[in-house]
Amino acid sequence: MATMTGGQAVVEALRAEGVRTVFGIPGLHTLHIYEALRTCPTIRHITTRHEQGAAFMADGYARATGEPGVCLTITGPGATNTLTALGNAYSDSSPVLCISSEVATGFIGQDKEVFHEIKDQLGLFAGVTAWNERVASVAEIPGAVQRAMRSLRTGRPRPAHLDVPIDLLAATGEVEIAPLEPVERPAADPKQVCAAAALLAGARAPLIYAGGGAVLSGASAALVSLAERLGAPVVSDYMGKGAFPEDHPLSLGCGPWRRGLIADYLARADLLLVVGARLGQIETRDWTLPLPKTLVHVDIDPTVIGRHYPATVGVVGDARQALEQIAEALKGMALHPGPSPAMEIARWQAAERAQLQGEPGFDFMMAMQAVLARDAIVVNDAALVNAWTARYLPTCTPRSFLFPNGFAALGFGLPAALGAKVACPERQVVVVCGDGGFLFTAQELATAVQYGLNVVVMIFNDNSYGSIARLQRTYFGPTFAADLVNPDFVRLAEAFGAWATRASTPEEVGAALAAALRANRPALIEVPVRLEPPS
Repeated sequence: MATMTGGQAVVEALRAEGVRTVFGIPGLHTLHIYEALRTCPTIRHITTRHEQGAAFMADGYARATGEPGVCLTITGPGATNTLTALGNAYSDSSPVLCISSEVATGFIGQDKEVFHEIKDQLGLFAGVTAWNERVASVAEIPGAVQRAMRSLRTGRPRPAHLDVPIDLLAATGEVEIAPLEPVERPAADPKQVCAAAALLAGARAPLIYAGGGAVLSGASAALVSLAERLGAPVVSDYMGKGAFPEDHPLSLGCGPWRRGLIADYLARADLLLVVGARLGQIETRDWTLPLPKTLVHVDIDPTVIGRHYPATVGVVGDARQALEQIAEALKGMALHPGPSPAMEIARWQAAERAQLQGEPGFDFMMAMQAVLARDAIVVNDAALVNAWTARYLPTCTPRSFLFPNGFAALGFGLPAALGAKVACPERQVVVVCGDGGFLFTAQELATAVQYGLNVVVMIFNDNSYGSIARLQRTYFGPTFAADLVNPDFVRLAEAFGAWATRASTPEEVGAALAAALRANRPALIEVPVRLEPPS
């Protein structure tokens, strides 16, 4: 037992959990946490320019590493500012811990209109978290932090929120800091594994679909091994992009299902193995996509299996462990592989690329690919250009393609990229966004400059909320309220202290990106262009 303030207890509990970085903005209600951080030698604090940015950065950190990302915020306006980012993390199963202060214990629920008070702050976080608690004493803080972190490391990872009243942060108490507990990811039921293996062994034309769970569980090597054993092509969704290397001969890349050879293989398949994917609305076109009658669904979340499509066999467990178990079970079974699809896939990809040459979106992706390292981290926003990055910018390593998928929050790109760069300083990190989304969180360029983070922001500028304007033109003819008057983005970036330039052609983009990566400081490239989505 040790005597410390509540603020010290928060920091020491985080340190015991192995946390090395936190994102946030100090405020009146968190002064005691920040005083403890000031003297903590092992936790780095990144000061952001908006609490939403802090939560997005924690999300980017988590997605790039697989370890929980942590953000700190005051009660009231600081807490509410994190909700969009936490909603995004919840939708995409990202392990983010938000620790917020709260009004003093005696004022909670009293509606006395004290400073920064908000009605039912704990209830506010309930809709965007999977774990959500308030402590009632200093002694409870370390245990609560440990429970929050355990919730992020077990099962399906979704955000956690810890609410600590300001009087407890200032108060002194006897606390016990528990050591880090090892966490074992759950193995699958052997009966489910054997049933899945038997179906796979009997399949003559299996197809594998990799979702975000394959990335979260670190299942890449197991996925490659199983695909090669079965001779099965692999397609991913946005969240699963990179789980299976897209330069592998069996890779069909990232959907959609209606695209060329992917649609052909889906029609031919006599079995679909779904690994860590929800089979959601966008991917399945409102669940109208016909899937093979034999469906093996692997997921750590039992509520996902069979929710939208009936599973012939559901395998509940960590994706990596489940795939390794299935591979072991297959060792004693005779397989019936058909001809290798590798040559057919290579011919299709070559033909598709030849057909797309001259299409601006595709040419820009090829120019970027020529410059980026194989393990570069590409961070997307929710913009029209990101349909091109998802489909045609190859991702060959896991945790290298960060995408705000289900919640699709604009403004994710820049701060999430900063979180990823803090986590992986040795890797190239590039943001691809539109002009509208960039301005949601553009102030975080100041954070990038302050901490010397060499993140490259590529703004594809069509002076509009491009996706919305396109839909308006499609359905109604004229656009309304979607056209924008933008600043000079190059001068704006330079005002922050970043390196900046403008590039109009794919050749110019490639040269600018190479120069930006060499700049050794935050960089911005404006690309004035109007793109149509890939067909």
